[in-house]
Amino acid sequence: MIGGRFLASRSSARIVWLLGIISAFLFFFPVILWGDTAEDSLRNVDPLVAQLKSLRNTDPSFERAREWKELERRFRGEIKEAKGKRLADRAKLFFHAALLFEEIAHRSGDMERYREAYTLYLKVGEDHSAGKYGDDALYRAILLQKKFLREPEEMQAKRSLFFQRYPESEYVVLLQGREGSRPQRDQDEGAPIEDQHLPLIVIDPGHGGDDEGAVGPAGLREKDLSLSIAKLLVEKFRAEKRARVVLTRTGDTFVPLFERTQIANRASADLFLSIHMNAIAERSESTQGFEIYYVSQEASPDAIRLANMENRQLQIDVGALGAFLEELYRRGAKEVSRPVAEAVFHEMDKVLPKQFQGVKLRRRGVKQGPFFVLFGAEMPAILLELFFLSHPDDSYLLSLPQFRKTVADAIFRGVSQALVRRTEEEEGPS
Repeated sequence: MIGGRFLASRSSARIVWLLGIISAFLFFFPVILWGDTAEDSLRNVDPLVAQLKSLRNTDPSFERAREWKELERRFRGEIKEAKGKRLADRAKLFFHAALLFEEIAHRSGDMERYREAYTLYLKVGEDHSAGKYGDDALYRAILLQKKFLREPEEMQAKRSLFFQRYPESEYVVLLQGREGSRPQRDQDEGAPIEDQHLPLIVIDPGHGGDDEGAVGPAGLREKDLSLSIAKLLVEKFRAEKRARVVLTRTGDTFVPLFERTQIANRASADLFLSIHMNAIAERSESTQGFEIYYVSQEASPDAIRLANMENRQLQIDVGALGAFLEELYRRGAKEVSRPVAEAVFHEMDKVLPKQFQGVKLRRRGVKQGPFFVLFGAEMPAILLELFFLSHPDDSYLLSLPQFRKTVADAIFRGVSQALVRRTEEEEGPS
């Protein structure tokens, strides 16, 4: 019996030893294979991406060139160490490094930086096509070819590749257009056939990525709700064939405020529509309902408070804000956007029920305010604040898919009516 116990004890010890070896192998194998764990792999890149976002939004004139150069040095260091990182992490690193080179080139005119950005964008778009950065990267590479590198055969080849690899991408509609003119039907094999005579709307789901926007009592996030309603609008417009639609983001990603209107400008869009939910610290009956804004020099204290909340992605001084508003006034942004805002609100007021599940749907009217997301738009641009996440009744309604569909249907009707009026005004009496 003693010998049997001794043998059993030795067998148990061997099993424990073997299990230990296997556990250690499983724990260290990812590190051996990739060089870092997933957490370590992202740890160095995320601060660089955050700094890049900040510089893009706050230094359009390259006044902080030293910070750009230091950020470039750090990105290049990460690229050198990228060989051992996971594919998804390399895609994120290469995409944002390309974005950095592109932004430096825009500010300095350095063609070599454009070429480096193009090379990295292609690496992501072609090598990591299954990742979330794939279509963004390849689209940006095509734009660099078109505007700066100007190699027609290369650009055409990449456009054809884009249609083959990303036929469902929102960028397909943009690539079918020609800058400065109405989008024309593209004859590339694989490009979807759309009704090119229809107006083009760029819908901007507010916030995204690290920027959650307002958060309701039950944890509802503005960035999720705005995207949900935007996607419902896309489905509605495409089903009814009233307009072609492009989204500024299709997932939970960060898009700088100025980039959102640039997407619309590049596509020669007919309308820019930014979707948000409202919020306020004080709670009362007046802090419910929906309202529509257009950009203007004039604004009420409430509108300024709301604009400050929506603009918090940026840090900009009062002098710069004044210069922006003067430029908007000169271009007549208020005059072209106000009629659209009023037409959309009027139709939504008619279509939306007075109550939904016993909750009164309050109409707060058409207002004006200095929203940065509307700055720079070369077409009518409006911002919808769709009910208050800070109010429990509104927040509850926004949590209901049927209510969001009701709101999307009302916006669809309002925008359709606004586009009809605008077309009639442009064509004049027959």
